[in-house]
Amino acid sequence: MSDLTNRWASLAEEASARAQNLSEWFNPGLEDIPVQTLKDRYCDEQSRFVEVDGLNVHYQDLGPADSDKAPLLLIHGLMSSLHCWEGWVPHLSADRRVVALDVPPFAITGPYPKGRLDETTYMALLLEFADKVGLESFIPVGNSLGGFLAWRLAVEVPDRVQAVGLLDPAGGTAKMPLAIQAFKVPLVGQAYQSLTPKAAILAAQLSMFGDPKRIDVSALDRIHDLIMREGTRTAVQDNLRLLESPDPSMLSAIECPVFLQWGEDDSLLTMRENMIGFTSRVRDLRVRTYPGVGHMPMEEIPAQSLSDFDWFLHNLGI
Repeated sequence: MSDLTNRWASLAEEASARAQNLSEWFNPGLEDIPVQTLKDRYCDEQSRFVEVDGLNVHYQDLGPADSDKAPLLLIHGLMSSLHCWEGWVPHLSADRRVVALDVPPFAITGPYPKGRLDETTYMALLLEFADKVGLESFIPVGNSLGGFLAWRLAVEVPDRVQAVGLLDPAGGTAKMPLAIQAFKVPLVGQAYQSLTPKAAILAAQLSMFGDPKRIDVSALDRIHDLIMREGTRTAVQDNLRLLESPDPSMLSAIECPVFLQWGEDDSLLTMRENMIGFTSRVRDLRVRTYPGVGHMPMEEIPAQSLSDFDWFLHNLGI
């Protein structure tokens, strides 16, 4: 075979590979992925499961169970999973217990079989989960929706929550983000439920980061696959369509110390519109903000955000 022929064969092979990759990125994503397939791909020796009110909750339980330091309960945000804490968990679990879960209706845990997830239901589920895994007194730490659930736990069971960690949390205002309001439009919700190409997931991730270069591209396959879990897209669309506005006045009831971390370039929950709800109501509050950072500081700047959170824990001595 001549050099020219070899060159053309090589170019044809490269073009075929690129076309296949492009096809994968723009595949419309019509079919759900069975949960067992996702377990085979993304669960490992650290994965645990516990039954909570009909849910088979996926979680990780790391660190020394006999530590005298307060255990952490890590709660992720909308469309995410416990994997979002990968930059924090190894360090935090070195000397304290750290529990991270896949919050319903997302990731491996998936939809709540009894229907709608409202505030009351989320509180009941999280507290039953905490009881089942033996978290009597703990520090909830959450991002976005998980941040809202974290501070609501402090209001719900003040005797069990020693402190709260919040990263770009929801609930500082009763106004819903535009991205959430869009799901209430029937055609938008139906389109999301039916069409979820990987390119759309990339676009969503880009909007969550202040600096797109910080995105871990290798994680996009996992993020996309977990969103495609059977039943999740339908459950998300149904829950967001019926989502009620939070009541920021409840923040005044928080009795424990709170650490608030916020990306100044967050376009989903903008600091200007949302942070004042916390700074004006939470009595014992420490704040760190990050220029050029978006909605998920623990993913975009894991080392710096972790160092600051570590400072908070050390300062409290818990």
